[in-house]
Amino acid sequence: MLESGLLSIEGGSNSLSEIPHMPGKDEILAKAIELFKAERVQKGLEPITPEEEELKEGNWFEKARAELMSGYKSQLEEYLAYLESEAQSIKDELGIKPAPPARDVRELEEEIDRVSTRLAETRQKLREATTEVERLRAVKVPAKEVPIAPPKVPMCPVHGVQLIRLPEKKNEMPLPHSFPFGDLIVPEELFLHQCPIESEYYICEPRKACQLIRLDRLKMILARIVRPIAAAPPAPPGVRVVPSTLVTMEEVRAAQEEIERHPRFEEYLTEMAYSLETFHLLDPFSKRALYEGFREWVRTHPFRRFIKP
Repeated sequence: MLESGLLSIEGGSNSLSEIPHMPGKDEILAKAIELFKAERVQKGLEPITPEEEELKEGNWFEKARAELMSGYKSQLEEYLAYLESEAQSIKDELGIKPAPPARDVRELEEEIDRVSTRLAETRQKLREATTEVERLRAVKVPAKEVPIAPPKVPMCPVHGVQLIRLPEKKNEMPLPHSFPFGDLIVPEELFLHQCPIESEYYICEPRKACQLIRLDRLKMILARIVRPIAAAPPAPPGVRVVPSTLVTMEEVRAAQEEIERHPRFEEYLTEMAYSLETFHLLDPFSKRALYEGFREWVRTHPFRRFIKP
C-alpha cells in the first residue's frame, strides 16, 4: 500500500513516486538567470548571462525563489492529498471505522450529573436495606418445628419379621423375661430384641444395624448389670440355717487371685471382649460376675490347649 501511494497521479504536473523536495541554491540561480534572459528578450535586448552579484542587486534571486517555492508548495499539497486518500483506502480495506466525534463539554457534564444522581439513589437504597436487615436480625423468630420421623421398626435380618423389644411391659411396668439361664428384667438401655420365630436375640442400637448376640455373651452382659429375680428357696419353718464355715475376705481374695492365675482366664476374658487391663478397671460387682461366669465357662468349655501360667 505504501508503495502504491508513491505512484504517479495521472494528469498531474509532477510524479509522486518521490517526495517533492525544496529547491536548492543552484536551482534558484538557474531560475534567476532564466528570468533575467526572458525579460531582456522581451525588451529586445541581447540575452547575456549576468553575474551573480548583478542578479542579487536586481532581486532576480527573490523572484526565482518565490516562483520555485510556489511550485513546491503546490506539489507538496498534491502529495499530502494523495497520502490522505491512500490512508483512507487502507482503513476501508481493514474495516477501520473513523473515531466518533468528540462529545461536547456540556453533554459530558449532563452525563456526569445523571450518573451522580443514580449513585446517590443507589446508596440511599443500600442504607435502607442495611437498616431493614439489622431490624430483622434483632427480631427473634421462633424456630421452625421439624417433625420427628417415627423410629424404624427393627426387623430380623434372617427371617424378615419384626423383632420384639425387651422388656415387654404391662401397665408401663417392665415384665421379667424367661431366659434359658433364668428370669431377668432386661434394662431398656441394652436395646435387646428377640426374634419371634427362632427366639434369637439381637442388640439393635439406634442408627445401627441389628447384631446377633450369643447366649453366653448375653449372660455375661446381663450378669454385670442385673440379678436374677428368682430368690433362693426359703428354709423350713423353725429351722435356723447356720453356715458350716465362715469365709473371710482374705479367703475370698485368695480364691479370686487363684482364678486370675488360671491358665485359661485370659482366654475367657478375650472371649468376653475384655483384656487384663480393662478387667482390672472394672468395679467389684462386675468382677464378681466374671469370676462366677468363668467357673461356669470352664465347666462347659473343654480344655483346648495348654497355656503356661
